Amino acid sequence: MKPCSVFYPTLLCLFFSLFASAQKNFQDGFLVLPSNDTLRGQIDYREWTTTPRKISFLDTRTGRTTVYGPEDLRSFYVSGDYYASLSVRIYPYTFDPVVAGSDDFSDRPYEVQVFMRYLTGDRLELYHYADTTGVSYFFSRRKGAPADQLRVITRKIETTEKTGFVFDEVYRSQLAALMADCEALRKNIGRVSYKEGALRQLFFAYNNCGKDTVEKSTVHAGRRLFFTPVIGYLNSRISLGAGSPPWSQMQFPAYNTFSGGAGMLYILPRQRQQLAILTDLLYNHFHSHSNFGRANDYLTDDVTLDYNTWNLDLQFRYRFPTGYIRPFLEGGFSNSLVTGNKSIRHEHDVVGDRNDYYSFLGDGFQKYWIGWVAGAGVSAGRASLEFRASRGPGISSINGIAAPATNFYFLISYAL
Repeated sequence: MKPCSVFYPTLLCLFFSLFASAQKNFQDGFLVLPSNDTLRGQIDYREWTTTPRKISFLDTRTGRTTVYGPEDLRSFYVSGDYYASLSVRIYPYTFDPVVAGSDDFSDRPYEVQVFMRYLTGDRLELYHYADTTGVSYFFSRRKGAPADQLRVITRKIETTEKTGFVFDEVYRSQLAALMADCEALRKNIGRVSYKEGALRQLFFAYNNCGKDTVEKSTVHAGRRLFFTPVIGYLNSRISLGAGSPPWSQMQFPAYNTFSGGAGMLYILPRQRQQLAILTDLLYNHFHSHSNFGRANDYLTDDVTLDYNTWNLDLQFRYRFPTGYIRPFLEGGFSNSLVTGNKSIRHEHDVVGDRNDYYSFLGDGFQKYWIGWVAGAGVSAGRASLEFRASRGPGISSINGIAAPATNFYFLISYAL
């Protein structure tokens, strides 16, 4: 039976099982109901890049799953993050001139009840909300009072010559009024950017004004380093090119086989987790038999390539910044190491009917090379499906005999 006849059904079944498991990621947590009663169980945690509109709660006592929205809860806690249900007025804004100039953009405020992620607080609390487009809004709240948006205003400026946009950072004057009783922060407020880290640091400093206190950790950033088992399918080809027979006449068919290995995924500290560094080690076996090449009227040659390769790929990955299912692109360097080489050259003397066997390329067989690797794919939660291509100078170190190696991968991985 051909490997590919069973590979695709097996691979698809594996992918869909991984995809299904990625759809649910229940972790320990609790809910606070409007009555102030607390329910402990598990919450389907999606490592949200936009604020969740609803959550799924599994009551571990009954096995029943219930969906809750902001109107159903006072707050919930999962995976180190605390979310409060707040009724607020949102003033839309954007820093993107293209979005500001589109017909779809409106800065008209609206009332809504939403979940908001708690960042830090004591006397003055800071919350974060990300809408469906990934735009971040920050809210301040004194305990027991409504939450107020720290505002950025997008204004359109039109003249006879051109049209442009101005982004008024009103939040700085709001913060100056909110934190007026801490004189030490006056200079910091004038420089603070509209970003989570900067605002959280400022709020922490205000709540500890006059104290020699360092913020240790007030918000859970989530895991950034993951172990990634990988399994997939490989199409590999050696292209032998040389200036004289029999090398120039030899061709090797592509070899199709399974591939697999393991790696590490490190997500760089960006709010939407769109940047990452990926390294993995893949094991492949290559076996291919060439056609016959004629060196002269008396001699014919053919080659059997038979060896193992270990490919260590180091790549930089960019993921689309929003959504649960996120496409990605990646690229970097590939390191290839050959082990277990059993490649041979068969020389047949037609006149003498003699067969001789030699180690292919002899001392010119290259066992290590560096090439490039690039790919594209899609991730759903922690499961990833990707297509990857790599190419390197290949197995020959002899001048005039080029043997570049080209690999095409279809891979499935899961971040543990």
